[in-house]
Amino acid sequence: MKSLVIALVALASCALAIGQEVGDGNAIETPGLTDPIQRFASRFGLNEPLYFAVGFRKEGDAKFQISFKYRFFSAVPGSAPRTWIGNTYFGYTQTSIWDVEDDSLPFRDTSYRPSLFFLRDRIARYSTERRHFGIQFGIEHESNGQGGDDSRSLNIAFVRPTWRFGAIDGYHFTLSPKLYVYVDSLSDNPDLDEYRGYADLAAAWGKFDSWKIAGTLRTGTKNDAGSIEVAVTYPLDRLISRDVGAFVMLQYFSGWGESLIDYDVKRPLRSGWGLRSCADREARARDQ
Repeated sequence: MKSLVIALVALASCALAIGQEVGDGNAIETPGLTDPIQRFASRFGLNEPLYFAVGFRKEGDAKFQISFKYRFFSAVPGSAPRTWIGNTYFGYTQTSIWDVEDDSLPFRDTSYRPSLFFLRDRIARYSTERRHFGIQFGIEHESNGQGGDDSRSLNIAFVRPTWRFGAIDGYHFTLSPKLYVYVDSLSDNPDLDEYRGYADLAAAWGKFDSWKIAGTLRTGTKNDAGSIEVAVTYPLDRLISRDVGAFVMLQYFSGWGESLIDYDVKRPLRSGWGLRSCADREARARDQ
């Protein structure tokens, strides 16, 4: 059963990743599109990575994520003013932890994260061919969709600057801290900040068409609480076909706060393999 689940979700991940190649990550409408459906679809782009990973060990859970963003207003020259409102997005990210070893294949937890944010991938004043600066800020809601004692939710206001050093076609380093504050009461999970803290530090090093290593570090306010996640990726089209828009991925996670339902429980080390979407291809397309 586990092998069948892995195969089906891996194929779906591939299809989603390939689908992301249709448009660029800024969701900029293509001039000349007159069909309403095409114009609507062209406003969608990749938000956070799409991926599916399953643990090596028998007791390891599977983890997958879907994520997209939608640009509200047209960015086609002449069709709308080039103001801040043209860089306003709705985002949605869903992350699930799946017990694929159980006969009934239950989901251990699912996190739903709608958001509203401003995004400028590249600010020309502070960017060059080999140095890139962008900014994102907004509000985000996160919930596990449960009721009663199992309900977990939070709201944050966040800002995420991003720096990239090096040409997108060569090896480059990216640094992207996400700083946030909790907007209202954490009544469902009052000590969440002890395990998640107030910042995520994401960093990556690699090349568009080769190996890449990316990691996210989170430190809670409680001593020794926090988490680390590391992913190593390699383009699948280098292995089997030039037409596959996905990456083979090895993922490692250790720490607290991975899911909302048991954020205060330290999860055992999980390592596994999977497929991941190719966000670098979108970045490369934007820079050319």
